[in-house]
Amino acid sequence: MRIGTLYPEGKSPPNRSEAKRQSWQNLSYNVDYVAFSEDRKTAFLVELKTDMDSLRESQSQYLHDARRVGLEALVNGVIDIWDATKKKEKYGHLLYLLSELDLVSAPSSRNGNWKNAFDGVQATVDRQNWEIKVVYIQPTEKTDFEYIYFNEVADVVRERGELGCMFAKSLRQWTSLAGSRDPRGTAKDM
Repeated sequence: MRIGTLYPEGKSPPNRSEAKRQSWQNLSYNVDYVAFSEDRKTAFLVELKTDMDSLRESQSQYLHDARRVGLEALVNGVIDIWDATKKKEKYGHLLYLLSELDLVSAPSSRNGNWKNAFDGVQATVDRQNWEIKVVYIQPTEKTDFEYIYFNEVADVVRERGELGCMFAKSLRQWTSLAGSRDPRGTAKDM
């Protein structure tokens, strides 16, 4: 999420020169995952927390602000970062995935030089039809957003083969407070 999208002109930290403010505006906050509902009306910003002590008020604030500005603004923020960055590969991959979801149209994304494949990209998000929800996947309850407990995720993934079973077992172990169990038995249990 582009910081300048969440906090437009005049909201940058004080005592910044114009050049520093411009570079600050094109920095980003991260979210662990983004998922979309099948009916394409809801975007879920998903945060995975393995330790309840890692919840931060500043992160909660920018996630609230992301909901406020909406999906179209967030997608346009990715495009603004693409236009400003010299590291095109990272944002090129993200824009490619957004184009696969028809959230952006990129005239040259299918061929040509990867470094300029998304020049001229435009958001195609219909702002009227999207809602943003924030969901935490976490060991226990403690957020003002929606949440899914590790045990609930474990119930779903345990039936998904050997890897799912291993992940479910780890999720159930992670419901204990980090560092509260003797690590000598943990490796044997996995």
